[in-house]
Amino acid sequence: MIFLRGDGAYRLINFLQKIMPIKFKALGSIYSRMLITVVIPFLIFSFSALYYMLENQNEELSEVKNLLGDLAADQFVRHAIDALYLEDQVMLEQEIEHMRSLVGVDGLIIYNVWSDKIDTFGYVDYDITQLPTKSPSQSMSEFVARLKPLSHQNYKIYSDSQQFIFRQIRIPPNSQYYSSSQDLIGWVMVAMNNNMMMGRRDEKIFLILMVVGFLIFFAGSLSVIYARKISQSIVDLNTRVDDMALGNVDDLAAEVGPNEIQQLARGINRLAVTIRDANLLTQSEIARATSQLHATLNELEEVAKGQNQFLARMSHELRTPLTAVIGFSRLVASEESTTKRSEYLDVVEVSSTMLLTMIDDILEFSKAHSAGFTLEKINFDIRKWLVDVMAIHRESAEDKNLKLHHEIKGPLPQLVRGDPVRLAQIISNLVSNAIKFTEEGVVSVTVEMDSSPENFNILHCTVKDCGKGIAVDQQEALFEPFTQENEAINRLYGGAGLGLSICKKLVNIMDGDISIHSIIGKGTDISFNCRLYEPFGESLSQVESDTESKVSEILTGVKILVAEDNLFSQKLIVKLLEGYGAECSVVNNGLEAIEIARMLHIDLVLMDVHMPVVDGIEACASIVNQSSDSPPVLGLTADITGEAENNMIAAGAQLVLRKPLNETALINTILSTMERKSHVLESADEGLLSSIIPVAELKEALEQNLNDLEAHLDDTSDVDFQHILHNLLGLSGLYGMSEFRQLILSFKTSYGVQSTEESGRLLQAIRQNLEENLVVKDSSH
Repeated sequence: MIFLRGDGAYRLINFLQKIMPIKFKALGSIYSRMLITVVIPFLIFSFSALYYMLENQNEELSEVKNLLGDLAADQFVRHAIDALYLEDQVMLEQEIEHMRSLVGVDGLIIYNVWSDKIDTFGYVDYDITQLPTKSPSQSMSEFVARLKPLSHQNYKIYSDSQQFIFRQIRIPPNSQYYSSSQDLIGWVMVAMNNNMMMGRRDEKIFLILMVVGFLIFFAGSLSVIYARKISQSIVDLNTRVDDMALGNVDDLAAEVGPNEIQQLARGINRLAVTIRDANLLTQSEIARATSQLHATLNELEEVAKGQNQFLARMSHELRTPLTAVIGFSRLVASEESTTKRSEYLDVVEVSSTMLLTMIDDILEFSKAHSAGFTLEKINFDIRKWLVDVMAIHRESAEDKNLKLHHEIKGPLPQLVRGDPVRLAQIISNLVSNAIKFTEEGVVSVTVEMDSSPENFNILHCTVKDCGKGIAVDQQEALFEPFTQENEAINRLYGGAGLGLSICKKLVNIMDGDISIHSIIGKGTDISFNCRLYEPFGESLSQVESDTESKVSEILTGVKILVAEDNLFSQKLIVKLLEGYGAECSVVNNGLEAIEIARMLHIDLVLMDVHMPVVDGIEACASIVNQSSDSPPVLGLTADITGEAENNMIAAGAQLVLRKPLNETALINTILSTMERKSHVLESADEGLLSSIIPVAELKEALEQNLNDLEAHLDDTSDVDFQHILHNLLGLSGLYGMSEFRQLILSFKTSYGVQSTEESGRLLQAIRQNLEENLVVKDSSH
């Protein structure tokens, strides 16, 4: 028998697929596997039971046949003794006929000792010559010994078709013929038919097969029904999944069948619902993104259109004053009349001022979009500040016969803290626009201050004019960059359309708002508010009386490390700081700064961003990360892009000061960093920075760098070109030589683009500017 263990059924399936690939092609399906998995074990069990029952039946039939043979043999022995002893042939034949009539008895073999003769009756399938007989020379005891093995109860003799049962024929002791010396009178062998029970066995086999066949049919039918039900459910689920793959997630699968199939159906339905929800969400997101994309594209188109218009307008606006400057400059050179030359120079001045204003607006706008504005927080006298701002525009107002006045509503503090430069930029822009668009009448500025319990003040300011006014639908757009009311305004008054945009950005970073109210034909009011803070230190009167006595003491005991690679800048900064009582140490590169800050006690480090050996940014990061009590670092830079400032702050600097240095801002920043807030200085028109360095030394340092630059142009020097420019920019920025510094920047920009001769001519112009301006400054001192 074959028993399938483990994956035996699957091996049988694979075997059937190999030998009968056509008929068993679908045996890999769940339906076929379930059917075979149920039927094959049942078949194995049925045939095993059938085999067991048949074997049992054969044993039982064999036992019955042996029993009948034994009974027939014993019966013949009892009844044949008299016939054999008396040699009564008639009686013997009667017994033989009776024996042959018994079921299963085919014949007999009888041996008579006295006659020494073997007789056969009926059908006997045996060679009688092989049977034992008594020879004359053999004693009775020897003959009995030969018969002993054949006389054993379980001894059977078989031929192809018969079974023989052997019995000795002895006279029993109670018989009248008994003799102890001669009780054996012969033997008999009864031939039993082997097929005597075959009919009954065939009947039982047929009955068993019928029962097994019915059970197999019943089990197979149940298996087919159950397997078909499960497989059909799976086929339906598979069809549902295929529909989902095609995008149909609205129809759900039927949750029927066994528990496992129902769980699978519920899982597929949950998946369908999830996909449906995800599709809806995706569609909504796509719709939203598409809408945003369309809006962005529209905005970009508007921006591109505005930029194109701006470029076209700027090309016109810049060329107009430039043409006037160039044309009238040539006329001045050829004109001999002093009056005419004065008129021409006035035109040149107006055109230059217009050109400078547009360039300043563009630079401010670019800065706002790249690095953003940086606000200072210094103390200033707001009344004096307002008078100074109004004084700037009074001449332009008088030129148009306009009245310009300001009004302060309510009390104003003597000192406030904020950024007076940026605040002046806002009001100057608004006042300049008011004067530009007003032909007659008054331009007024109203200022009012609200105090706040959170230690800051809210400044309210309104600039009002009597101009032509602005249409309501144009008012909000005026705060967008490159925007003016219309093209006619641009052609009539010029400008880049950036002033109000810059004002709005400045007001916003001061935590304020700006708004416009205008009526056509009556004028325009532009109002804004911003946050100003309570001042640090003493009142204005106290500062004015005590500054001179305390100025040399406010940094007493403060040890400052000056990290500057330019010797002249070192000398300038050290003299300035020592004038306020500080103790200064000087290093020439970033590596020395790191070592000094590690070995000595330093209260504060002034670090130039561009340093040799180790960059100032890297040196700053190293000093800050040395320990928890590392000295604070203040950066110094002449970079106007803001990138170096951001990198320095990211490296750990407390603040970055830009060159040219504002003396008051430098000292106040040091005091604030050292938390000496009670000693903060107020702004002054002139500080120590303007007088501590002799002009002769400054001129000598600048000329030496210009000589190095000229040698570099002639290819006779190995001096680093970038190092020379860094020194020139640093010195000019530190000392406030803005025109000289602008020429150096122009040289740096054009270097490598123009010819050596043109670079040489620009270098001579720089030298000429140095001679003219430095002499003026020297004489003023």
